[in-house]
Amino acid sequence: MRHDHLGLIPADRRARTRAGVVVATLVAAATPVVAGSAAAFHDAVPPRTASLAAAVFAPSSAGVVVASLVTGGVALSWTVSVAGAATVTYRVQRSDDLGGTVAVCAGASAAVVTSGTAGCVDSTAQPGRTYRYVQQPVLVRNGVDTWSQPPSAPSSPISVPAVVIGPRFVFASVSAAVTSTKSGPVSLSYPAGTAPGDLLVLVSFGGRSSLPTLPIGWSEAASVSTRGSDASHLFVVWRAADSSGSVSFDAQSNSAGTVTRLLRYARATGVTDPPSLAGPTASGVASTGATATSAGVATTAASATVVEFAAIREATAIRLVSSSLGVRVAESVAPGRVALAVGVADGFAPSVGQTTGASWQQDGSAAEWLWASVAFR
Repeated sequence: MRHDHLGLIPADRRARTRAGVVVATLVAAATPVVAGSAAAFHDAVPPRTASLAAAVFAPSSAGVVVASLVTGGVALSWTVSVAGAATVTYRVQRSDDLGGTVAVCAGASAAVVTSGTAGCVDSTAQPGRTYRYVQQPVLVRNGVDTWSQPPSAPSSPISVPAVVIGPRFVFASVSAAVTSTKSGPVSLSYPAGTAPGDLLVLVSFGGRSSLPTLPIGWSEAASVSTRGSDASHLFVVWRAADSSGSVSFDAQSNSAGTVTRLLRYARATGVTDPPSLAGPTASGVASTGATATSAGVATTAASATVVEFAAIREATAIRLVSSSLGVRVAESVAPGRVALAVGVADGFAPSVGQTTGASWQQDGSAAEWLWASVAFR
């Protein structure tokens, strides 16, 4: 009887087995044997014993898994293993920091091979845990697992950040006000306790001879102006805190004067990503009057911190009248020939959607309001 089509080689042909192929005699019911990079398999046809040819995988060792964080889980990739023209699949196993192990990337989530690299996503990884991964190449013949290569060495550990309940950036402190009545550099030191990666927000308001310069390394969030005899300008910029300790820019102040402050929002525990905008900034000019309400902002990401700004010339006082927000700045100063009122408040937007704008009230002459609503996460 010929068993060539089954991969079985009769004993009297052992001497003619080609180089590089290992021959072993096994009991038909035995479990597949793993030896180095090759292992034997059995077929159900012979009732008791058979001489079987083993597979040779390349490379000789299974590729180590590379794990990286992605939205929705942990992405895994490794170099493929081949065994001639046979189909190779992969068993992937995850071990955690508590000693547990579980199979991942199976069924519909099984590894996919692209250009010599196999990969899958572990969508069951849990926040706040640290994992290692191994993968084991398995040769499939006629839809049946036959033999396998030894598992790869474990991947480097990867930690999944804990879920943050609440805002990712929380108000921590605000600098003293810096005023100016002429063009030229204005400098502010970072608030005490600032750590790299914190969110820094600079707000400057007043009369301008021209638009202020954007500080190096900062991003503009809002730049709003009124025109005419009561011209004024609201300027809001932000960045992830660096180690420089201060910021300098030309406020382009005129005789009406400008007032500038720097707010610090600290990263919440478990947050490792730098701050980013969580939606398009809303800003504008409101009509003259005792009160004004911003439009809020349409957030595009959950767990956002919404910061509201309001400013008005010739006001002797400014007050927040929104009960759902926390006031951080509410001041009226007169660095030049007019009083400048500035208000800053913030709140938490747990989910995506439109937020309610802040409502402010002022005492003084009827000037136009400037406002801006910005969301960060």
